[in-house]
Amino acid sequence: MGRKWNIVVKGVEGNTKETPRETDHKVRSFFVTSLKLDDRLIGGMIFQAVHRLPPGDPSKRIIIVRLNSLIDKEDVMQAVRKPSKGSGYRVIPDLNPTANKLRILGAFTTRTAIHATRATKITPSNLFERRLTLWRIT
Repeated sequence: MGRKWNIVVKGVEGNTKETPRETDHKVRSFFVTSLKLDDRLIGGMIFQAVHRLPPGDPSKRIIIVRLNSLIDKEDVMQAVRKPSKGSGYRVIPDLNPTANKLRILGAFTTRTAIHATRATKITPSNLFERRLTLWRIT
């Protein structure tokens, strides 16, 4: 099994002595209160593992949640797409380092940019070539 079952949750309060069971409870209550997911839906979700990563601010360490169902993961990711400004949290899929860099660069979105005298559709396949060209022009 790979990372496709995992999600990364950032911004949930905690403490350094927190047990995995407490982390599980905090993640579930976070899904209900912040993401506005139904109690019954969250209660039915099976987490294979829930743990915090050690580095960083002890009160807001990153949480990795390994879900048992990709349908449950999709439900959570759909709820995250609803904007909530100023919330202080982030929920993202757990990607390998290369894919995560592409996500940060915006390679998973389709955009249009002005390139020289014509508009060019930027896709993941030509993203780096276009960025280099635009960088050289400016």
